[in-house]
Amino acid sequence: NQINLTSYGFGCGMHDAPSQVCVDGCSNGRTISPPPIDCDRSWCQRNWCWVDPNKCSLLNKRSQIFGTYNRFYSYATCWDMDSFTQNNRLGSLQGKML
Repeated sequence: NQINLTSYGFGCGMHDAPSQVCVDGCSNGRTISPPPIDCDRSWCQRNWCWVDPNKCSLLNKRSQIFGTYNRFYSYATCWDMDSFTQNNRLGSLQGKML
C-alpha cells in the first residue's frame, strides 16, 4: 500500500487510508485486547486537505510529517473531525505520571 504524493492532501479526501499504518493498524498483525489508547486509527477514515493558514479561518495545524515544507492540514475544511491530533496527544501521555 502506497500513498500517491502527487495528489496527497490536495482536495478533501481520506488521504491516509491507503497508508501502511492505517492498513495494518497498530497491532502489526497481533490481536491486542483491549487496544491501547493510542491505537485509535479513526483519523484514517476522515477527510482532510492541505490549506493555506493565512487564508483559512477554520481550524488547521502544521503537519508533523511535512512540517519542513510548511504544510498545514485541516479536517474542518472538509467538514470532518481531527482525531489525529487527539490520538497523538493521548499517545504522548502514555506511561507518564500526571
